[in-house]
Amino acid sequence: MELPFAGLRLEFNTILVLLERPVVQRQLFDLVIIIAIGWVFSVAVHRGVVGRVNRARVRLATERSYQFYRLLVLLDLVTFAMVVLIFLQINIAVFERQGLPAGLLRSAIPLFWAILAYDFFLSILYVRYDEAVIRPYHYRVILPLFIGLLASMVVGNFINLDLLAQLHLVSLFGAEVTLGVVVRAAVIVYAFGTAAYLIQDALGRVMARSGQDNATISSVLIISRYAVLGIGLLVLASALGVNTATLAVIGGGLSIGIGFGLQQIVANFISGILLLFEQSLRPGDVIDIKGQLGTVEKLNIRATTIITNDNVQIIVPNQNFLTNEVTSYTRTDRLVRVALPYGVGYGSDVKVVRDLVLQTVAQHGLVKESPPPQVHFLGFGESSLDFRVLVWMDQPRQMPRFRSDLYFMLWETFTKNNIEIPFPQRDLHLRTGWEGMKQGGEEE
Repeated sequence: MELPFAGLRLEFNTILVLLERPVVQRQLFDLVIIIAIGWVFSVAVHRGVVGRVNRARVRLATERSYQFYRLLVLLDLVTFAMVVLIFLQINIAVFERQGLPAGLLRSAIPLFWAILAYDFFLSILYVRYDEAVIRPYHYRVILPLFIGLLASMVVGNFINLDLLAQLHLVSLFGAEVTLGVVVRAAVIVYAFGTAAYLIQDALGRVMARSGQDNATISSVLIISRYAVLGIGLLVLASALGVNTATLAVIGGGLSIGIGFGLQQIVANFISGILLLFEQSLRPGDVIDIKGQLGTVEKLNIRATTIITNDNVQIIVPNQNFLTNEVTSYTRTDRLVRVALPYGVGYGSDVKVVRDLVLQTVAQHGLVKESPPPQVHFLGFGESSLDFRVLVWMDQPRQMPRFRSDLYFMLWETFTKNNIEIPFPQRDLHLRTGWEGMKQGGEEE
């Protein structure tokens, strides 16, 4: 443990000695000025290019010419690195003519060549593909890789990376954790996280092109993501030097925790896996949750997110969907039948009422022609002739508004055609005992 510290201390002392030399300070100053000049040039070019790029895109839709657009994008992205490289070469030539060393400036050249290659590669991607497609890959895959490469190049110019990797930090489960182990763990986490994203994106595109429904695609993507991340955790444990005995101890502790208080979390986790495989509940399904219509927005491993018609999110543990009854309006088919009961007066012509109701409900845009609407005579009520009209529609989430619309339409039809909608009435018959009360009232 002392050897890495001693070696690093020696290298830091060497760097401090070099920084005290005037020629090194001058090189640092010139490098900062050159970087500032490159940044100013790139900003100026970017401002001048933006308008021309927009005009080039307009011509792109009419003339289908890519040359001018490619040139502008390439010029915008590579300006900084090209300007810095040109001024570096000029500055190195000046140092050599004066007989001064220019080692620091020379060591900076590979860095800016790497930046130039990175910018050139990005320009090709942005020209070849749509910006909305490339942007996620740019910031989630390409940029982190480039930052890691650039950081290793910069640090490697001043410090021995092997000594730096041996720097001891802490001890974890009996294993020595060094800076190199931490960096390796970070790389593994990034690699498997990125792999999960890339696999999800590739599977999503392939399944979408093959005509798979969104629910199936979502289930497969969730399973693939957790499978890749699970493998990544095993690789990460191996990289950290966690042995099997330690994993057994951790597993025993988890078992005790599950027995005392984590059984609900584990039950929800297993329920989520079963729901993903069975597909008994899928994103986009319209279900009845506690008397409210809602749409399944996201099906996660632990809980499911439901969006109600009031735009309220309900987080439901997955175990509830396996242990309780769930009413789904879109499990196999989005076509649902809606029943609307109503009553008319006893003096109404039932055939005329039936025809008017059928004509009225058929005017609604959501009512399906097949199966056709039907009217059922339910029976003779206390105050009315009881009917119900049955209609079919394929937008279950619109059911509350749909019912309201139809009742408004039926009321208007009944009013126009003088069809009575009765209400409960009671007749009171007084037989004996009330004559005395009436006479008493008259005497007063």
